[in-house]
Order: sequence, then C-alpha cells, then structure tokens
Amino acid sequence: MVDDFFEKNIISQMDKMFRLSLSVLKNREDAEDSVSEIMMKLWSIKNDLVAKSNVMGYVYRVTQNHCIDKLRKRKKIILLKEATLRGETKSSLMGYDKKKEQSEAIDAILNQLPEKQKLIIHLRMVEGYEIDEIAKMLDEKKNTIEVYLSRARKNFRKLYEGNNNQGY
Repeated sequence: MVDDFFEKNIISQMDKMFRLSLSVLKNREDAEDSVSEIMMKLWSIKNDLVAKSNVMGYVYRVTQNHCIDKLRKRKKIILLKEATLRGETKSSLMGYDKKKEQSEAIDAILNQLPEKQKLIIHLRMVEGYEIDEIAKMLDEKKNTIEVYLSRARKNFRKLYEGNNNQGY
C-alpha cells in the first residue's frame, strides 16, 4: 500500500521535480542528480509521507531546499577557488562573510514565515515561476496563491523591519 502511494504521489511527480530543480540549478546534470538524491531521501521516509496532509507541498519544499543547498555549496566552492587562485587570505574575504551574514539574516526571516508562504514566495521570487504555474504546482486557485504571496511579502517586510531595528 505504501509502495502504491509512493508510486502514485511521488514517482509520478518526478518531471515536475526535475523542472523545479532545473529552474534553480540551471544545469541539467545537476538537476538529474538532485532528483535522484531527493527520490532516495523520500523513499527512505516513504512511511511518513502517507501521513502528510500536503504531500506535494512537502515534496516541492524538499526539492527546493535540496537545490538551494546544492547552489550554496557550489557558490562557496567557486568563491574559495577564485580566492585561492588570486592568493587572497581569509581577511580579504571579509566582504564575502558580510554578504553571507546578510543572506543568513534573510534566510532566518524567511524561515519565520509559515511554510506555505515560504514556499510560494520562493517559487515566485527566487525561481521566477508565474502565479498560474505555482497554482498548478500546488493545486490551488490563482487567487489563493496571490493572497498567500501578498501575505508572505507583508509578513517578510514586517519581520525585516523588526530585525532591522535590532541591528541586522
């Protein structure tokens, strides 16, 4: 029964997972590798997936987070290689540390948003999906996605302004 659930709800979505991965990673081979890795992760927790109320939202979130992690690792490796080639020392990489700190602050704010808002704002703002595409992915109405996106932006702005007053 769990295997049937996995096949019907997860394996059938591999094309969408691939497209999402490709849109984030911008590299076909990396997207294919990512989908394989994600499928292995999902298979290892297949019994827990049955209990999820929104399996597809969870699968998209796992896919998105995996790809973002892969991009971060790639970017960090490239920056370190470039710095090494230029003979830079750790002290000259302080600008990178400041950008990383700002990025982490933004990630921390995003992580405070409700899961659905976080997913929708990421699909729209980072990955560049249109509202219609997001609605289809999440099996929601277009108006619902617009409301979630508006609330996400409003909540983000409020959290950002609150953190800015605390020294971020």
